[in-house]
Amino acid sequence: MNKIIPVLMFLIILSTSFSAACNTMFSDELNIRVLDAKNRPLENATVTVTFQVDKTTAKGYTTTLPLLTSSDGTTYVKIQNLEQVSSNVDCNIVINAEYDGKTAKKTVIANSHENLIDLKLDVYSIFLTIKDSEGKLLEGALASANLIQSKTNNIGFTVLRVGAGTKTLFITYGGATRQYTVQVNDDTTYAVSFFLKDVVITVLDDYGNPLLSKASWSGKEYQSDANGKIIVPSIGVISPSITVIYQGLTKIPDMDLDRQTEYTVVFDMTPPKIISVVDKKENNLVKLLITIEDPGEYSSNVDPSSFSVRYDTGSGWNNAKAYKQGTDLYVAEMQGIELNSVVYFEIYVKDYDLNSVSLPGTFSVFEQDPDDNGDNGSEDPVSESDLLLPGAVLLIILLAIAYFLYTRTKKETISPEKETPPPEKPL
Repeated sequence: MNKIIPVLMFLIILSTSFSAACNTMFSDELNIRVLDAKNRPLENATVTVTFQVDKTTAKGYTTTLPLLTSSDGTTYVKIQNLEQVSSNVDCNIVINAEYDGKTAKKTVIANSHENLIDLKLDVYSIFLTIKDSEGKLLEGALASANLIQSKTNNIGFTVLRVGAGTKTLFITYGGATRQYTVQVNDDTTYAVSFFLKDVVITVLDDYGNPLLSKASWSGKEYQSDANGKIIVPSIGVISPSITVIYQGLTKIPDMDLDRQTEYTVVFDMTPPKIISVVDKKENNLVKLLITIEDPGEYSSNVDPSSFSVRYDTGSGWNNAKAYKQGTDLYVAEMQGIELNSVVYFEIYVKDYDLNSVSLPGTFSVFEQDPDDNGDNGSEDPVSESDLLLPGAVLLIILLAIAYFLYTRTKKETISPEKETPPPEKPL
């Protein structure tokens, strides 16, 4: 009997304490911790808490917004009940935890629970070490499974916390991705190797001068040295899309790292040059024979599709039929050109790096001579030597005539008068 009395007293105290703890309009503070299958704190687990607001006014129950656990696996929430009728009070608080598809649920009584409420999930750790083919540990490699991600530290190590079951594991570094299917039912350790190559890019202008530039790859930028050389390290794919940048201009060279790892990228800064324009007339058809070059040792070359010529005889601009005929020879055909007219034209062309040039000009169409066989023009421009030779001959003739006239005039001027006979002596 003496033993029963203390027990009854304890139960009475506990009952009184419970009724006092969960009273009308109660409030409670909850410290919640989520653990994995090995009782380790689980970061970034999602926690929600469902509790009664009240019954009398039919507000019913509410659930908190999702809460994320911190690095020590914990989160905190304070709740408030508004029910004023004691018989309507529901003291049950339901806590839910979720991580990578695994869930846990726990119900506690308001103000009658542990100071730290633990929930345990069926989650394990995948320990990863990432290195290259020569054994160098790789920092910044990305490991992921479902929506869980983690990057390796400076010693090539990282941990993925994943739910139990079959998982597809992705390891990414240097643009390359390794994919593995793994069965998770306990902690697991993996070592992953990447075969990586360094790429060397030399950036030049069209005359072979180095350019201060940069390259962008996999979210990082690499600067060139004074010789225009850029080194992009640790690439794990055969055909990387590396962007080379110079003064806002960009190029993505085609690469095959199985064949070579050194490339030259040229930015052509010089527009094409129009060397000569010759008009050739055939009845009412006029052709412009145009020689165009793209200067520079590393030029991008003239883009034939960009070549165009427009012309105007006084009634408005027309587009000539323009095409490439030879290595540097381009032709523009103009229809409906009348005799004794002046034709205005404009030539436009660009190279493959979009440097462009335009050249305006005029030519005249005159009545044809009977002996010129219908060709008022010449396929070859007149040279200076062609003009100097007849001019020299004419000058010699003029000098000869002048000399002849000069000598004749002088002879008439100095001819002697008739001599007067001397006087006769007296006898």
